Amino acid sequence: MNQDIYLTLLYKSLTGELTAAEQQQLDAWLAESPQHRVIQEEIARSYEIERSYEPAIEIDVQADYQKLQNRIRRTQQKPAKVRKLRPLRRYLAIAASLLLLVGAAWWLRPGEAVAPTLLSVVTEADERREVILPDGSSVWLNQNSTLRYPTTFATAERKVDLRGEAYFTVQANPAQPFKIKAQYGVEVEVLGTEFNLSTRNNAHLSLQVDEGKVAMRHLATQSEQVIPAGQATTWDIAIQNFDPTPVSSNRNAWQTGDLRFEATPLSAALTDAERLFDVRFIMTNAPLNECTITAFLPQVTPEQFLSSLQNAFGITWTKVDDTYQLRGGNCQ
Repeated sequence: MNQDIYLTLLYKSLTGELTAAEQQQLDAWLAESPQHRVIQEEIARSYEIERSYEPAIEIDVQADYQKLQNRIRRTQQKPAKVRKLRPLRRYLAIAASLLLLVGAAWWLRPGEAVAPTLLSVVTEADERREVILPDGSSVWLNQNSTLRYPTTFATAERKVDLRGEAYFTVQANPAQPFKIKAQYGVEVEVLGTEFNLSTRNNAHLSLQVDEGKVAMRHLATQSEQVIPAGQATTWDIAIQNFDPTPVSSNRNAWQTGDLRFEATPLSAALTDAERLFDVRFIMTNAPLNECTITAFLPQVTPEQFLSSLQNAFGITWTKVDDTYQLRGGNCQ
């Protein structure tokens, strides 16, 4: 039985269109290898998630299957890309669930070695998402970020790849270290901990540890720094060195939507707000940067944040695209 028939049977099993003879063929194939069961379970899980969205989606089985076959032929061994579905962007349920199979299709060829499928989770603007890894570790992805990881951690190390920003809660397992491949030749090794890692800035990578400890190293220079809980550091890309940085109470504001300031210099408050809102603030009244602010702003928007500054310091602002220019004001 060739690969296309396997795909057809798996596809029809999801839509309830298998004949009795086809069901026997599928059962025999599933019994041949545990990996065949893994493929079936991954597809079924994705399919059920898709079906949870309303309204129900009408599926053109023949047309969608032909598109799937064409895609497989173009990308035989290309890792799958999994995106969080949003109400305004609901893809065909069966096509989305079978994207996992595009990354795993080569498993179906007899006589070839089996390797874990690589999954890619991609968040878009204004989208945050939690990903549970095969070992039970949790990863919260910030907007415009990408996480790549295998369906199983079958090697001596648990390895994932991050582009963007994420908050990790890693299950401790000294026998199988957890490593994150970041950008610019930086690798992070985790020893069971909670921390925020950001590769979003073109000038540096930043790491803040809330619990446990993390080793951050630059592979080319072999520079390494171990960061314990309650501390933070950055890797300067141009200078290629580590620079300890103050711990920010708002480092994880992108998860909560809250901003909290305790006698915080306005310059630092603006930096935290820029990170949360993914915008830029330009202060034209430079002395105002030294003023301090104490406030708790839950679920705040950029306009609400600026209104609080207007009330506290008398500033005004104008906006062009994603840049706010702040004028006037005093420390009062």
